[in-house]
Formats: sequence, structure tokens, C-alpha cells
Amino acid sequence: MAESPRLHADGTECLDGARRVPKTYQPCCDAFDRRTASCVNDIRFEWWPSSRHWVVIVPDGGSSGLHLSFCPFCGFGLAGGRP
Repeated sequence: MAESPRLHADGTECLDGARRVPKTYQPCCDAFDRRTASCVNDIRFEWWPSSRHWVVIVPDGGSSGLHLSFCPFCGFGLAGGRP
């Protein structure tokens, strides 16, 4: 039986532990990897396949993100980043 999703106090789903990464995802560092499975109310990074970019999720319900070209922790150039 599938487990029910955890919810925030406002009724939105908590994404803690869920990842949105490309199939070939290989983390550049542990700090970046941890943020791919964080809650949207924390610092969360996701891969958005429609725009082919990594984003920092803006905690507004999951519809906004800030484009990432480099890992903010180790400086690695991320797929989809601009040269």
C-alpha cells in the first residue's frame, strides 16, 4: 500500500526526500545532492526538463525557480548552464 504524502500546515505536499533530477544525474558535491531532496521551504534544487535548466525553487507553491548555471557550493558548471 502506498504511503500518503506528507503535507505542510497549509495543505501543500512536502517534497522532502523526493527528487526531480535527470536520469543521468551525478552530483557534483554532497551539499548540492542534499538540496535535490530538500523541502521547498528549505533551499531546494530541481532539474526542469522543459527548459533544460537547474533551478533553485522559490517557496511559492512550486511554480517559480531561479536558474542555476553553477553549483553555489563547489562552483561546478551545471548542465543547461550558460557558458
